[in-house]
Amino acid sequence: MTRQMIIGLHLGNGYGSLPGSWRMSGVDPLSYTSFDAKVRQAQAAERGKLHFLFLPDGPSSVAADIEHESPGFNLDVMMTLAAVARGTERIGLVATGSTTFNEPYNLARQFKALEKS
Repeated sequence: MTRQMIIGLHLGNGYGSLPGSWRMSGVDPLSYTSFDAKVRQAQAAERGKLHFLFLPDGPSSVAADIEHESPGFNLDVMMTLAAVARGTERIGLVATGSTTFNEPYNLARQFKALEKS
């Protein structure tokens, strides 16, 4: 029996978890609000043969301590996945949808709209 590992990527704010990394020279401090940046990150993950991208749904906020924390703002999950789906071919898309913030029937419609055939 051959065992394989399935590897995915949390498509977060794009800066990683190192405090202050979003302020380094050469890093666009506004890329966390860019669909184009998310598509480029997804394409890099696809080239690297990752299996899926993950985006959690939830409330967004900008950190109060911007000197030490990167922005925690998330773009809308469904809109981000729609942009990523148009710019990728083989990588899987995984998301959560909260019925705290959305009606279940609206979430079902949104996920169905993302389904690739």
